[in-house]
Amino acid sequence: MQVTVNKLPGSRVLLNIEVETQKVTGAFNKAYDVLSKKTSIPGFRKGKVPRKILERAIGKDLISDEACNLLMAEAYTQAIKETDIFPLGEPELDIKKIEEGNPMVFTAEVDVKPSVSTPDYKSIQIEIEKDKYNINDKQVEESLEVFKTQFAETKEIKDRGLQAGDFVDFTMNVTEFDSDGKELKGDTNRKRTFFKEHSIDPSIMKEMEGMKLDETREFTITENEKKVSYDVSLNSIMEVILPELTDEFLQKNTQFKSIDELKENFKKEWEHILGDKKKSYIKESLFNKLVELIEKDGNIEIPLYLLNTKVTNLMNSHIVQLSQSHSSLDGYLKQAGITKEEYVEKLKEEATRSIKIDLIIDSIGNSEQIHIPEEEVKDAVRKLEFFKDKGRSNKNLDKRDFEDYMKIQMRKQKIIDFLLTSVNVIEN
Repeated sequence: MQVTVNKLPGSRVLLNIEVETQKVTGAFNKAYDVLSKKTSIPGFRKGKVPRKILERAIGKDLISDEACNLLMAEAYTQAIKETDIFPLGEPELDIKKIEEGNPMVFTAEVDVKPSVSTPDYKSIQIEIEKDKYNINDKQVEESLEVFKTQFAETKEIKDRGLQAGDFVDFTMNVTEFDSDGKELKGDTNRKRTFFKEHSIDPSIMKEMEGMKLDETREFTITENEKKVSYDVSLNSIMEVILPELTDEFLQKNTQFKSIDELKENFKKEWEHILGDKKKSYIKESLFNKLVELIEKDGNIEIPLYLLNTKVTNLMNSHIVQLSQSHSSLDGYLKQAGITKEEYVEKLKEEATRSIKIDLIIDSIGNSEQIHIPEEEVKDAVRKLEFFKDKGRSNKNLDKRDFEDYMKIQMRKQKIIDFLLTSVNVIEN
């Protein structure tokens, strides 16, 4: 078989494939046998119809089509192996010539995985703010205050105004306006929360402070050159009475024996939280620098198939998240004040960056010869117990496909871990 490859724009290729006469003849012979067994002709048993009579009965075109179908899949698969390309999606096939006793000629146009040069990742330096991810006393104190709220008592307030630390129930009507004063969108919601900065925007807190039960206040705040009008009605105020944390209190009400033990517990929690944040910051900074490096060498052509698949996956994942919070995509678009088209454009930007990162990671993995042994993949699948009956059906999932997916994800994580240990981190 002869195969030539023509590169096309948009990370596509055109394969020109010629199948030798011997295989074409074999395919026609098999096509006659297959169609003879399927065709009923008076005076002949199925499978025993002479060729000439079968041709007159069903036509040569049908026989050629059957022979073509028998040849195409095998020839295309072999062409992929011979040219060492990575196809994405289904090819567009065009039959140029198929005749019994002659070579078969056809073309296959398909998206292929873009190739990227491995960037000089060893030269990357990432700067982080000194002590930004170190534990301090303020964080532990904040955890202690939150911990106290688990044992808080409340008292309804009717004779004073709202103040920081109260638990408040209020209804808020919000209306946004553009720079010309035209109303953009409006929303009404009821909130029950602590009256403090981490729960309510400080600028809104300032306007609400001192409000009394059943009072309504209207005020306007300018945000990003947009005026936002608020109409707030206060439904209830609850004073929050927090307990004094002592060793005796903790021994009576918790599993902790002392304040020091509780603080040490919070320190460990903060170590974990800040450690994850630091790792996440380094990883995202690393990805940004890797993308910058390869873009200096020229723009990567992302195949349309790959881009559309990624956008669809991102959108479906977002829709699932919204449904879990009892929302919808339409509701999200309305709240965000954007059109469906603008939303899709943002997804395309996110998808493009994600694809570039995956291509770079794969390239570095190839360069460093990072692989995942098959037994390690199988062991991970067994540990997940994915295909055991746990009250949910996996009938529509193919085990081999899942193992392939796991292998890709495990290799990607292994390469990322390698990069995180290789990158030079400087604390200023």
